Amino acid sequence: MTKICALKTFLFAVLCFIIIGAREASALGFGIYGQYKTASPELNSNYIDPDPMLLGWEEDADATRNLFGLGLLIDTAVAKDKLFNYRLQLGVAFGSLSIDGTQYDKSIGLTEYHMYHSFGFGIVRTDGLRLWFGPQLGLGQARGSYSYAGKSGMEYIETFASIGAVLGLNIHVSERASFGFSGGARNNFAEVKISNDSDLYFIYNGSNGGLEMFADVALILRYE
Repeated sequence: MTKICALKTFLFAVLCFIIIGAREASALGFGIYGQYKTASPELNSNYIDPDPMLLGWEEDADATRNLFGLGLLIDTAVAKDKLFNYRLQLGVAFGSLSIDGTQYDKSIGLTEYHMYHSFGFGIVRTDGLRLWFGPQLGLGQARGSYSYAGKSGMEYIETFASIGAVLGLNIHVSERASFGFSGGARNNFAEVKISNDSDLYFIYNGSNGGLEMFADVALILRYE
């Protein structure tokens, strides 16, 4: 049920995104993007037995997170000779979280819904390109399932907020189209929801989602 609600919320956001784009088409660039990102989150593994007479244990976990994504974007100044641009990205990503260094090493398949807000300042602006740089804020949620010690159906839910910096380059290939290339680094502040079964609680928790490196490629149609 929670997964369905999250999907409905994301689809509603995409619908609002399209409506805003249609209403403001005379002043915006509208496009699609592909994305790759990788991070090394810090996780702590807790094993807790429901029997209060039995003690659990804790382990530090080394993890690697790799995702490929795609989505829609709106940009307020793709090719304009203006200092400031705002870029909104809404997308979905797929990949895995590989966890090592614990009793139960594993790879968890993830589906992530994300939203990123980039605030750019055009440091080079010519007829053929725009080079911009600025801060970026993000929000999202990743979900997956895993098994351990013969147990299956364990749920992994990671909710995160991020802050970082992005460098972007828009190359104008025609009067109405541009290719966009951007990349940077951001720190993810993540909270992982508890998963459990009737025999043993197995918890991944972490307050630091790790430094994430990312790269985007976009095709943008301009209505400026």
